[in-house]
Amino acid sequence: MVERLQLVDVEHIPSDELVPLITRSFDNLVTVSIAEATNGYIPQKTRRLLRKAEWRLDWQDALLCACGELQVACERMRYTNDPRLQRTEYRLRRVYATAVTRLEYLPRSYAATTSTTARKGRTAQAPTAPHRVG
Repeated sequence: MVERLQLVDVEHIPSDELVPLITRSFDNLVTVSIAEATNGYIPQKTRRLLRKAEWRLDWQDALLCACGELQVACERMRYTNDPRLQRTEYRLRRVYATAVTRLEYLPRSYAATTSTTARKGRTAQAPTAPHRVG
């Protein structure tokens, strides 16, 4: 069994095998959350698993953590002129959109920014995601 998941692995692993992997490692949960937000080929059983009551808060934490990690990666790539910047920014936007639209609780700053932008009909850059401390 795979210990450290990669994005391409998530769509091929049955959800029954994912449970022990994401239970043992928060990094694996972050990987599954990114894959679910950015990849259209994730099995419905895996999507339903993340939305169950016992995983919902962990899924939320994983999405917000992924936003922070992707944001730092984008800044680093922008500074070094990395050619993967555009693809990473796309992932950041998709993960952020998933966090904003599908989760029950988000800080007021997220909701205020999103609703104001939607009402005015403008497209704005995603606000910065909070970073985990410790």
